[in-house]
Amino acid sequence: MQIDNNPKAAPDGKGPQWRAKPVGIFTGIDYSNPKAADGLDPYFVWSDVNGFAHLRSANYVPGDTSHVPKWLPVLLQLKADRSPLDLPTIERAPWLVIPAAFQDESRLRLGAVVPARVGAEFFKQFRQDETLRGVIERVELDLPRNPLPIEKPRRAAGNIKQSSKPSSAATSAAKATANSLQTGAVRARLTGKVIAFIDDGCAFAHAHFLEDDPAQPGTPLPRVKRLWDMNERSLISPHSAPAAYQLGEIDGENGREFTDADLKALLVKHTHVGRINEDAVYAEFAEGTQLKVNRLFKSVAHGTHVMDLACGPYMLEDSMCTRFNAPAENPTWIKAEDTASIVPIIFVQLPMSTVQETTLRGTMQMDVIKALDYILGECAPDAEIVVNLSWGTLAGPHTGTNLLEREIDRLVGLLGGRLQVVIPAGNGYQSRTHANFQLEPNQSIQLDWRVQPDDATESYLELWMEQGAKLQLDIVTPAGRALRSVQEGDVEFLDYVSKFNKEDAILGVCYNPTAQDKLGPGPGLVLALAPNTSLAGLRATAQHGVWKINVKNVGNTTTVVDGYIERDDDAAGTRRGARQTYFDDPKYKRVDLVDTTGLAPPVAPTNADDTYVRREGVFNSLATGYRSIVVGGLRESDRAYAEYSPNDDYSLRPQRPQTPIARNVQLTYVVTEESNTLHGVRAAGTRSGSTVRLSGTSMAAPQITRDVINELWP
Repeated sequence: MQIDNNPKAAPDGKGPQWRAKPVGIFTGIDYSNPKAADGLDPYFVWSDVNGFAHLRSANYVPGDTSHVPKWLPVLLQLKADRSPLDLPTIERAPWLVIPAAFQDESRLRLGAVVPARVGAEFFKQFRQDETLRGVIERVELDLPRNPLPIEKPRRAAGNIKQSSKPSSAATSAAKATANSLQTGAVRARLTGKVIAFIDDGCAFAHAHFLEDDPAQPGTPLPRVKRLWDMNERSLISPHSAPAAYQLGEIDGENGREFTDADLKALLVKHTHVGRINEDAVYAEFAEGTQLKVNRLFKSVAHGTHVMDLACGPYMLEDSMCTRFNAPAENPTWIKAEDTASIVPIIFVQLPMSTVQETTLRGTMQMDVIKALDYILGECAPDAEIVVNLSWGTLAGPHTGTNLLEREIDRLVGLLGGRLQVVIPAGNGYQSRTHANFQLEPNQSIQLDWRVQPDDATESYLELWMEQGAKLQLDIVTPAGRALRSVQEGDVEFLDYVSKFNKEDAILGVCYNPTAQDKLGPGPGLVLALAPNTSLAGLRATAQHGVWKINVKNVGNTTTVVDGYIERDDDAAGTRRGARQTYFDDPKYKRVDLVDTTGLAPPVAPTNADDTYVRREGVFNSLATGYRSIVVGGLRESDRAYAEYSPNDDYSLRPQRPQTPIARNVQLTYVVTEESNTLHGVRAAGTRSGSTVRLSGTSMAAPQITRDVINELWP
């Protein structure tokens, strides 16, 4: 359902106007009160006042609130001297529950980022309880992944009552399981060097990831020793997922864990006359997933490709057709026989909902933090672990301060070199999603935010400035309607709704310094825009076209401002109707118009100073931490930077403190493209004997992961 973009179609006949949404649907907070949003994640405020519209199902009718969750996933950043044991227990605080794994006394968790689920009462208590605030430094929302994540009947061992609060008995049982895992009572931990992946699609039956079972010669043994598939499963026992990461009844099943014994049993079951029926293996592996998720059904899987580059039997250079010094030579296909090709593997499969939600505001941060904790828990204290996280987003402070970056830095520092985390630099170099400019007092600049038609997903624009700065926003809709100015302290929502629903807002602006400080150093603003198409008529829709954002410095000091548009595209193998928005400045010179064919030299990599759209600084927003290894991409034929990869073309423009450019971060680069005409790099497909090509810095990270395991880096 598309709304009429004529401004006169608004209910008052005068076009869209700002309004204060009075009460949050989840919290009951009256946001018209001064400082009502203090300390709250602006993305949470947007969801709260907009009725969690992104969770509506196809049978939604106006006024229905059954899709609104009873519990919300959040991340709790603890203060540096506090641990999860300082949080109130579920008996004292039935509105807060954390996984048992994070309550384990044998693990050092001072200052940890803890995944949790909270009820509406949590927000009231967090405001009023000084003891609680003394433990928690920061709270950040992860958007719920299911319309009804709590009250769904499940097939389980014994009866599970449907309840609006978690079961303390279930939590205690999970805690006991966590402790037994830590002591090794359940199974032995992995020792020595271990390589781990947090990704999408693990073809564990591929010949590249099998070895001969020394106890049963001729029997295939998977190199993948632990595989946690986080996709929710509806037809199996809830105890089949790692119990220590469950949250009792409120979380239901959290996927399924497969040990090496489980995977071996699958292989043996579907081996006939010495040949593995991989289709049958993967069909049974995916059986029972709630959304019938089988990421190995197709010929290519992102995680399999990444895994092969990191620890398969061939080095990349031995599979390439084009080489810088020997362009006419054929691939050698010489087996590597290196350490990486024999080490045990742990793989955590991200759930489909996280794979589809490419923004940082989905459940990705929570899933990755749990995955990191799981990986460490499955390894012995002396294990040397390298984790490959070939995932990325665009928006965020880019100062190493989002919660996932902080947790990675904490874990790497805590383990003193036994843990390394490798992350791609990002693929947004030419995406036009980064604006960078400096404003003197009373100076202003107009940003043109281009929203493409038929975008079925929400879009987000963040503005980050220096401490003490004050901005004013004046927004003009694509239909030409000028809106009242937005200034510090505003939580505003655009009153322009379709006829079927007078509840929804199509644009929200949150400019609350106390909220923004929780997202990173320096205040900022978040603009959240509704989809501009809704074929099922589930919500009000925004206008496509150019939203003009005039940014004025109304403070007394000069400030550098960075604008980041969040990633919003369809991940490989998925389709949800996402279309990337971008800054549309006519002064910006597009490199891709002349560079991608390779028939003409590219324009200068650094734009002229008269455009606010910048290519430099477009980093993966998960890759600006201080202790992770970040990898960019090169083209093998001429060793030029890959057209999508961040590079070292740092300009002399002023920068906010702590950004990668301000810190003069020097990336590591490896080959992710063979030539101008032979794109991507070759690695394993999902079936034995097959290879496929994929591009992107996601393919760079696993090559350095391999070097780290082989002790060839740095």
